[in-house]
Amino acid sequence: MQKEDSFLPDLLCLKLKEKLHIRKEEGNYRQIQLQKTSKIDFFTNDYLGVSKNDLIKLPKKSNFKGSTGSRLLSGNSKEALSCEKKVAQFFLAESSLIFNSGYDANIGLISTIIGREDIIIYDEKIHASLRDGIVLSRGKSYSFSHNDLMDLQKKLDKFSTIKNVYVIIESLYSMDGERAPLKDISNLCEKFRTKLIVDEAHSVGIFGENGKGLCVENNIHKKVFARIITFSKAYGFIGAAVLAKEEVIQFLINFCRSFIYTTALPPLAYYKIEKILKKDLSRERNALIKNIQYYTDCVNSAQIGPIQFIKCSEFMHFEEIVRKLKKVKIFQKIIKYPTVPKSEEGIRLTFHSFNTKKEIEILLSILNPVK
Repeated sequence: MQKEDSFLPDLLCLKLKEKLHIRKEEGNYRQIQLQKTSKIDFFTNDYLGVSKNDLIKLPKKSNFKGSTGSRLLSGNSKEALSCEKKVAQFFLAESSLIFNSGYDANIGLISTIIGREDIIIYDEKIHASLRDGIVLSRGKSYSFSHNDLMDLQKKLDKFSTIKNVYVIIESLYSMDGERAPLKDISNLCEKFRTKLIVDEAHSVGIFGENGKGLCVENNIHKKVFARIITFSKAYGFIGAAVLAKEEVIQFLINFCRSFIYTTALPPLAYYKIEKILKKDLSRERNALIKNIQYYTDCVNSAQIGPIQFIKCSEFMHFEEIVRKLKKVKIFQKIIKYPTVPKSEEGIRLTFHSFNTKKEIEILLSILNPVK
């Protein structure tokens, strides 16, 4: 006779299957697939074409080894230490700490720095990794309406007597490409003596002096408690960094679980990040800005970044648009719920320095009907 406990795994599998079935029925089922390379690319990161055009040449003969452990054990290297120093200098920060990804950096920073008794006020459109960090921090969190200074001020006023209040935003939002009103938010944080955390994943490499980001462009970088940057968007590589004061970085080294308990990047990765920052990318940056400007002028868009989002007002119509784009060798997917709210599904276009005017015109010839 079968024991009652033996049925538990089957019941669990049934529950998982049921949830997967619901997702399939909703048309939101995710799969890992090998995608054919698009002839015309308005889909990938690598905004400046660093990866596509192989702009960073590695030495033909090198002694780079693989990663051997976490940074606090056997995985540290002279390349890692040199890279962090150069990253801090380049982005005008006191210190920096490199993580394997932007996700690791975001959940690590927020869950480590913010405690149970602290208050978090965050823009409702921040990235999932920031939200996960908030959950792990166990701090009390409250959202404010996207880029709404009045709503943010109300929240700050409500918690003005709390010692540690953190405001979390992105400088350039990852889904719809909108800028945050950085100067105004910084002024509010200064007025209410709150700490500002800014995710600059999509602005570094493009905006600010030599691509130092929108915080530098707006001259608020010295007032920001911590900035998070990545090398996987504009620079088309891997890794991320937290930019902050030395004591914040030392605190992360001692207490941040996503840093302490993970294998370090291999020395070659740190070496390449340093080389990327030394590379003069002004030509690529100018070409990208020119492409964005041409597209936005044609469609009368106020979005100024490499990400251009078109909402789906008619869902089935957009399925047809995706099929038409595929016929002209432009690969796209509709960004669906739960990545975005059901009312905000759409197509997320990504522009690059290497896109040509002709390619943009081909794209526009398909998208014109949805203007």
